[in-house]
Amino acid sequence: MNELKKEGREQNHIDQEFLSSLRILKRSLENDSSLSSHVIRHATKAESLSKFTSYYDETYVVQVYSIVLLDYLLQMTYLNKDIDDISKKQELIQVLDELSKDPLDEQMMSELQYLLIELKKDYDFN
Repeated sequence: MNELKKEGREQNHIDQEFLSSLRILKRSLENDSSLSSHVIRHATKAESLSKFTSYYDETYVVQVYSIVLLDYLLQMTYLNKDIDDISKKQELIQVLDELSKDPLDEQMMSELQYLLIELKKDYDFN
């Protein structure tokens, strides 16, 4: 029984760390005028944790959106670009805020996917 409690606490800790990474990523995007190493660090942490969360057990989509988001941010950093469209940046911040409350929110996952497609159109990532 103690092993089950310990495993449950560990799983809860991983889930909370994942959600915390999304919240810190959101705050970093709000506060930083450019894509900083702080943004990349927390996007990387969220992506790394995603496959170990209990959300991954329900659907692999959490890992997919974590990977796609990290990939986008890394490409932008590599190109030394920022998210120039303020309304899209605000929308990304809002989506991350909602996903940090409920990472399995299908509407927010779809919105994130659509938003990243739209943001990638602004730059040539070929």
